[in-house]
Amino acid sequence: MKEMETIAVKQKIGSNIKKLRLEKNIPTKQVCTDLELSQSAYSNIEKGLTDISITRILQIADYFQVNYTEILSLEKVTNYYINPTDNSTGIQNNNCQITNKDVDSLTVTIDNLKDEIKYLREQNSLLITKSNK
Repeated sequence: MKEMETIAVKQKIGSNIKKLRLEKNIPTKQVCTDLELSQSAYSNIEKGLTDISITRILQIADYFQVNYTEILSLEKVTNYYINPTDNSTGIQNNNCQITNKDVDSLTVTIDNLKDEIKYLREQNSLLITKSNK
């Protein structure tokens, strides 16, 4: 599996877990206490920043009283449709359909690009500082 796909899968699983917690209206702190997890560790799970074991997925599914497949489901039912008359999108295709999987993947790409821009700005500032000395 490609790195971007791995990141997207982890983020989707984390998103599914967060959605379950919000649907059940259970505070993060309570989930952490009940599952004997630090808030940092649980937060990383919901954000998709950590590899989550099958054992942990089964434990979380049991905790939220759902089948583990709800956590592992990678496809969302909702699709985003771009309005062809909406000029703000810049897309002229009447049949353009973007799934949540596409959105998740693009979100990861955007986040990576933001990090890269931040780094480049920092490097640029350092170069300007050095050249002014």
